[in-house]
Amino acid sequence: MYYEFEILKYLIYNKNKPVTREEIIDSIWKADGSISPRNIDTHIVSLRKLIEKDPEEPKYIKTVFRIGYKFEI
Repeated sequence: MYYEFEILKYLIYNKNKPVTREEIIDSIWKADGSISPRNIDTHIVSLRKLIEKDPEEPKYIKTVFRIGYKFEI
């Protein structure tokens, strides 16, 4: 749950701005290198289940095609 919280903080800090998976990794995992960009997708799914009313139709955490994700308010 720690990583989901950190991702949420990062997305909120960059609200309404698309961020790449790599930017999320660089911000949260720093130079660890132990996570792949696809692992971010798994964390986003978990995060959506926690905060979205309907995770299949997210209102807050949007997927930005070919870029990454953004938090919309």
